Amino acid sequence: ALSDLRTALVRAFPSADPPDVETMEQAHDAELRPWRLGAQLFALLGIVALIVATFGMYSAMAYVVSQRTRELGVRIALGAQRRRIVADVVASGSRPLAAGLAIGLAVAIAFGSLVETMLYATTPRDPLTLAAVSLLLFASGVAGMLAPTYRALHVVCPTDTMRRSF
Repeated sequence: ALSDLRTALVRAFPSADPPDVETMEQAHDAELRPWRLGAQLFALLGIVALIVATFGMYSAMAYVVSQRTRELGVRIALGAQRRRIVADVVASGSRPLAAGLAIGLAVAIAFGSLVETMLYATTPRDPLTLAAVSLLLFASGVAGMLAPTYRALHVVCPTDTMRRSF
């Protein structure tokens, strides 16, 4: 299409210099390059923030559950089923986790209009994005609960080892 336009212009104006014909995208590329770079950096910082939040959620939940290691040991010693202990830990940790995610979603929706002009090809209330981020954070929180619970359930007491050897 551009070559046809050039040819037509050269035929129409043979004494003029050959025209420099380009698409609108090519013409505005230099103007838009800094904006694209800013958008890419903004996206990169968003990804880094999501990674930090994911590790933070995991760490916070792991710390809270690790503080209950002795309690879990006592429950095991008293004969509690491991499945029941895991269910109790996940249930008790999921309540504050879900409440925090609900508050975070509410704040994101309420103040999303402040960054709406900086978003490209999405909105601050995009349900897929909000659901994906919430699911990721919830999953990392549950993983943070399960890891120390698993370690606590599989700690071998020295007296158990001695009993097994006799």
